[in-house]
Amino acid sequence: MDGVHVLIEPSRTRRPTLKDVAVLAGVDASLVSRVVSGDPVLSIPQSTRDRVLAAVASVGYRPSAAARSLRTQKLSTLGLIIPDLTNPVYAPIVAGAQSAASKAGFALLLASDTEGPGQEAAQMFVSHVG
Repeated sequence: MDGVHVLIEPSRTRRPTLKDVAVLAGVDASLVSRVVSGDPVLSIPQSTRDRVLAAVASVGYRPSAAARSLRTQKLSTLGLIIPDLTNPVYAPIVAGAQSAASKAGFALLLASDTEGPGQEAAQMFVSHVG
């Protein structure tokens, strides 16, 4: 795609995808996936790798832990149960847990420790994962 410039305006309603990056870089989405995941056997010119990484940065692409879990058939989810979702004292705790989980490649499931069907679901999740 030398000489052809494709502009992709990041959507405010959805996360950028591998396809978005691939179109911008002029490569296949599977190549983007391999570059992003750091595939050690991938042999491509450095200029192609640089173009893909520039496109990743341009659209703000971040790998989705949920999508990766579906693809690898491995659960990468952490559960956080707090006493009261409406109590503002827990907001920075939840924000910190979300940030740390995301950086480590995990999705975060948040639940409240109250009586009812939600608690039963949260306990089932914790017992299934743990």
